[in-house]
Amino acid sequence: MSEGTKKKDSNSIIRPDGFALSALLFAGALLLFNAVERYSRVLILHLPKSFEDQLGPLAIKLLHQETVPHREQLESATESVLLSLKKALPNRSVDYRVHLIPSSQVNAFAYPGGVIVLTTSLLAETENPEELAGVLAHEIAHIELGHSLHALSRKVTFLECFQFLYYGGSGENPPLPLLVPDLIALRYLPEEEDAARELSATLLTQAGFPLRFQTEFFTRLHREENELTEVQSFFQAHPEQVVEGPLEEAKAATVASPFHWDFSWDEIRKLTGMLPQEDEGGFGRA
Repeated sequence: MSEGTKKKDSNSIIRPDGFALSALLFAGALLLFNAVERYSRVLILHLPKSFEDQLGPLAIKLLHQETVPHREQLESATESVLLSLKKALPNRSVDYRVHLIPSSQVNAFAYPGGVIVLTTSLLAETENPEELAGVLAHEIAHIELGHSLHALSRKVTFLECFQFLYYGGSGENPPLPLLVPDLIALRYLPEEEDAARELSATLLTQAGFPLRFQTEFFTRLHREENELTEVQSFFQAHPEQVVEGPLEEAKAATVASPFHWDFSWDEIRKLTGMLPQEDEGGFGRA
């Protein structure tokens, strides 16, 4: 083999063609993307509690400044129900509180830091404070189990991931306002719903609430899911949220509530403005 031929063969081996070079660059970019995404998600899941506590109030400030008529009276009633649940919590480090937003959608969701958001339609849909307690207990369970942060970490964009990677590496405070839009419509996994269902049942029992009220509310809501688009948003955020399994025995129970409230729940529901005037029982449904 001549010297010129050897030189030509050597160059063809050393120099990759355009396709191979593009494939290498693509693979490298993909690896970088996955590494940045994975590490930044870990950073979000391990946010210091002081930063996590800021997320919920920050979301309320930036996203939910709508006017709710009779807000003070409505939130006072919901806070009374919440207080009955908080007394049974083993972990008192989370400052749970309720924030109402006006909406025709029946929904509730939990923000990191202990903020539970309820729509006025959900409040109107509950037939008594004990049913509301079932909803609040479920959202508390998501926060106690860290599901809100996990759902948030699954939703962040690559740009947000990259910024979190930068701030995490520099030792600076993370850019929390960047995460606020991602808090809207968090989606939980079915296994997270199962865990929240079990923990909420324990919480309700320890607080003295009969489980049948939570069962009745979610069963009724599930029955109406295919009939009313207003209800569908709840099950989009809470997949397969039907009370069963450990709560099955509650369906047949007829235990009365031991609680006595200093307000009329029918009046509270009317104050939401979501009840049709001709139907004071709620949405015209049994």
